[in-house]
Amino acid sequence: MPWGVNTMRGQFLLPMSVVLCLFVCVCAIEPVPAQSLTSIYTDKPITLGAVPAQDVDLSRVQNDGAAGLTLPTWSGAFRIGLVNYHYTMLGSDPALGSATTLITAVLIPLKMIFSDGTILDATAPVFGETRSSTRLVQVSPLFQQTNFSPGGTNVGTTEYIDAFQRANFWSFVSTTSPNYHVRFKLVTTPVQALTVPLADGYTLQGPGNRLGYVNYSWYDGQLRSLLTRLGVRSNTLAIFLGYNIFQNSPGFVYAGYHTAVGNPAQVYMSAGFFDQKVFSYGGDIIALSHEMGETMDDPFVSNIVPAWSNPQQPGTCSNLLEVGDPVSGLGIGIFVVNGYSYHPEDLAFLPWFAEQVPSTSVNGWYTFGNNYSLPATCP
Repeated sequence: MPWGVNTMRGQFLLPMSVVLCLFVCVCAIEPVPAQSLTSIYTDKPITLGAVPAQDVDLSRVQNDGAAGLTLPTWSGAFRIGLVNYHYTMLGSDPALGSATTLITAVLIPLKMIFSDGTILDATAPVFGETRSSTRLVQVSPLFQQTNFSPGGTNVGTTEYIDAFQRANFWSFVSTTSPNYHVRFKLVTTPVQALTVPLADGYTLQGPGNRLGYVNYSWYDGQLRSLLTRLGVRSNTLAIFLGYNIFQNSPGFVYAGYHTAVGNPAQVYMSAGFFDQKVFSYGGDIIALSHEMGETMDDPFVSNIVPAWSNPQQPGTCSNLLEVGDPVSGLGIGIFVVNGYSYHPEDLAFLPWFAEQVPSTSVNGWYTFGNNYSLPATCP
């Protein structure tokens, strides 16, 4: 259904097939950078990335999802001027009524062993805590029932990503689809040890424990091998969890990324759980909430939208529907759950990308944390 009309914007856009080809051809090896997080612990920008689906037949993902071969998806579209922008998201269409989609998420904790003797283990206690990053993720607002009431509007006692998606499509959820949900059932594998070659990684002192930096290409190759070795099924979401781990790439340091590979498509992501004060805004689940939100609304990194620029860092524009990128490093408030203070990242609603005025998301907002009062633009 149309989300808005802006004929001045539409007439300057490349045909969708051309734009998609540009993104896939240029970015199939390294992640597409988001705008930077703020940190004093590296001399390169720290960011979160997305890798367009690799060797995935996008024409079959919806049928594969319905057959239980990959994650369940639905497709929608909005129109600006004469251009239709199509997107694919996880779950079911909220316009078609209340439905609950339950997605199995496989949490794969990593134990990274560096040549200097440093071991960063996602199943060992984090700095200043008796619990590990794995345990803190398991009991976090990402996977535990938590009340979310942006602006005083109760969007549900549920998991954060589900609350975001309900708020995203609030015009339906608040009327015809009150019991619409996309939730995650979390299962956890034993910790997986990876020995980092001297040429592919090093560590530096952080505000708590040390921080590990690994070569992105080496690291992603290890993750793909683990998918095969662990027998992770393609109808589950694989989440690789590192503790204080970054991925080095030319010009950038990544705190996380998401992508999909193969047929049936296997969707997977990597995110670090970080000590507090690694970033100017918290640490803990900031990267994981970013990547989970983006996987929900752009699981194959293939949803093309009008060019937009991050209002925090105007200038460089993106054409991807990556809901964490416009608000990288911005929060929705601190959530104290199970005795720990979590810092979920804000996420941008579809009407922000669709340049819709007014927004049909909760409270007429453009982000879950109401960080922006106007829709996207590209200078």
